[in-house]
Amino acid sequence: MTALLAFQVGGACILVVPYLGNTFGVAAVTAVDGLMVGFGNVLCFAAFQRWAPPALLGRATGVVTLGIFGVHPLSVALAAIFTRDLGIASFFLFAAVTETAAIVFGLSQKSWRDFGMVEPGSR
Repeated sequence: MTALLAFQVGGACILVVPYLGNTFGVAAVTAVDGLMVGFGNVLCFAAFQRWAPPALLGRATGVVTLGIFGVHPLSVALAAIFTRDLGIASFFLFAAVTETAAIVFGLSQKSWRDFGMVEPGSR
């Protein structure tokens, strides 16, 4: 839950970037976004390593890493389409809304709300 809050703060930072109007404000907000995403990632990976069975940790980490970095070409293509057709501000709005939708979807799943709370095998 703490990681999701950090990600949501990052999403709010992304949302306001195109409306700040100066380089210092954008730098400050993107720095906060970077800190929140980094903090959330550390918490999620720590919980994931506790959750995954030791015999499958390497394979499971590979799948998670593929999911994280494998969508990069898709996100670059979407960014190009959004910025070309709708302007730069639309991409920031899309990114913030998409991140929020993913968080809300995750919170709707009991298994995600409980992720990292219970030791594997203790249920």
